[in-house]
Amino acid sequence: MTQVGEAGIVGRAGPLLRVDRALAASATGRRSTLLVSGEAGIGKTSLIRAAIDAPARDTAVVGWGTCWQGKGAPGFWPWMQAFGDLARAVGPEAAIAAAGSDSEALAVLIRDLGPTVEPSGDPDRHRLLLLDAAVRWLETLATDRHVVIVLDDLQWGDASTFDLLDHVTAAPVKARLLVIGAYRDDELDHNSRTRLATIGSHADPVHLEGLTVDDVEELLGPICGTAAAITLAPDLHRRTGGHPLFVSELARLPELGAGSSLPTVVTGAVARRLDTLPDTSRRVLDAASVLGNRLLPDVLGPAVDEPPPAIVDRLGPAIDAGLVRTTSGGEFWFTHDLFRETLYRALGPTDRSLLHGRIGGALQDRRERGAHVPPGDLARHFAHAVRTGDPKPALHWAREAALDERRRSAFTEAAGHLHRARTAAIDAGYTLEPELLIELLMDEADSQARSGDPDVARGLLAKAARVAPDPRQQADVALAVQRLGAKFAAPRNEIVAHLEAALDAVRGVDLARQARVTAALARELQHSVAEDRQRAGPLSEEALALGRESNDDETLAAC
Repeated sequence: MTQVGEAGIVGRAGPLLRVDRALAASATGRRSTLLVSGEAGIGKTSLIRAAIDAPARDTAVVGWGTCWQGKGAPGFWPWMQAFGDLARAVGPEAAIAAAGSDSEALAVLIRDLGPTVEPSGDPDRHRLLLLDAAVRWLETLATDRHVVIVLDDLQWGDASTFDLLDHVTAAPVKARLLVIGAYRDDELDHNSRTRLATIGSHADPVHLEGLTVDDVEELLGPICGTAAAITLAPDLHRRTGGHPLFVSELARLPELGAGSSLPTVVTGAVARRLDTLPDTSRRVLDAASVLGNRLLPDVLGPAVDEPPPAIVDRLGPAIDAGLVRTTSGGEFWFTHDLFRETLYRALGPTDRSLLHGRIGGALQDRRERGAHVPPGDLARHFAHAVRTGDPKPALHWAREAALDERRRSAFTEAAGHLHRARTAAIDAGYTLEPELLIELLMDEADSQARSGDPDVARGLLAKAARVAPDPRQQADVALAVQRLGAKFAAPRNEIVAHLEAALDAVRGVDLARQARVTAALARELQHSVAEDRQRAGPLSEEALALGRESNDDETLAAC
């Protein structure tokens, strides 16, 4: 929420000067990184916008991305937003020229560069090449123009976002580039705190504290008048610690008696604003809190059974109440994320699930009309909707989202989509067909292994083995166990036992799978203890014979 007085941003002269200096230095070719921290509503975003939008500032090309709270956003999500801003600002020709031979690889992050292509080869190598390509693209763009990247709400950053941020900040490049990260330091989990600590070794910190009493007085002046501001400032500063958002919200309450904890005070302030709205506007805002900070009329309309033009009318009172703002481009956004969070938490579990289902359906329709809707967005909504709906959309979009993440080598996020949908369906009381459950477990295990967590992957494959009733499925699981063990050095006797049991089950049932399992068993025995190696040769011959008999080129190649 913007905390600005008549003379500009209130109480932030020191931090504003530091951001100004970083902007000026980067404009001359001294690449730098800033990390702006502080609790929610303290003014991080306002500070950054005030510095970037200063009238005396040179015309920088700005890319702005915001992390999404929750587990549904695609990997690299804020970078994808920021890169999209940059590509649109410089134009498609300049964006493509800057990418050069990396255009195909970067298309998974920058849609303007063309269609995405499924990567082949070693996924770990592809991921590193993608990170390097992103750095080169930024460096090229910043050669003859001033480029500013802002990544907001990094407390919700995904692993891939931090990987690229670390890569950009640590890269030894000289360019007219400034990267600014903003995060709520009191909401960091262990992983985010660790990643930001590493990145901070290459960055300058800017931490925002609460306002002073004099600053609170200045902030209150336009709200309640100079005389009242002088009277109220000491008490409000004591009660809020100078938090500008809480100060502003409390100042707008009819009564300023002692209240409970600050989050409750903010919730009450939002509730009072909501009480002034018509029920039709409140229904739209409830749905909007499920959708996200950006309010899309064509999505909210189906969610509340109204046409999109009516949604615009319903948002009018919310704009007047300061809950929603409009941009110069005609978009609607919540004024502050705390408003959305308060609305979302107020929803009951059943209402929340139903709205997620409706929002998911409307977003799916939007995607079919040609709009860009990430599969991860649909996966997140439909996973939350399983409580009151059919699990099939959640499972379908979880697999689509996982595939989308794997194209970007975002394996942690891919595994998260699959795990969320699978557990949501089970928790809601649905029994998944064994074949589907095994496929989900194997895909999740593969992504967990590629993300660097082979122990979790082994547990998932063990679970898949326990629920595999069909010999074909048992063979598939055994082959997955062998692939995992080959990469992460699992005990060979366990792998051999899996393969032997699967071979006994599949023999005479499926020729191609029998051939593959036989070949895998031969490979494992060849590298096993000396007394077992003699079995490898005959099994290899048998595998080749079976492969030829299968009339399947892939099977023969595997043998």
